[in-house]
Amino acid sequence: MLIKIIKVPIGSAPKWVRQNWIGVELTVSLMPADAIKHDFITEKILRKKGGYKVERRHALDALAKKSIPATEWYMRHLPKYADFLCFETDEVKVLPPMNAIARHLD
Repeated sequence: MLIKIIKVPIGSAPKWVRQNWIGVELTVSLMPADAIKHDFITEKILRKKGGYKVERRHALDALAKKSIPATEWYMRHLPKYADFLCFETDEVKVLPPMNAIARHLD
């Protein structure tokens, strides 16, 4: 599934870092409705209502195409155990399947 970030994601990363996600397209997996998401800095539970997850490496590769400084911030601050980054349903737009196919042909 392909999504496009359309809203500044929640979290404790600095706002300038989170703002760089807007416009980034990611191939993601749907999270279960009962999935527990934690803020990687504060360890607080963010929400338990599903959303989308993307592998850390893929997320940072996509972000690097837009902002090297934001990517470097995540590389310095994301704990090693954080295998996935998560986005809320209201932070993204799900793109039609044809966009995903075209993206893989590039």
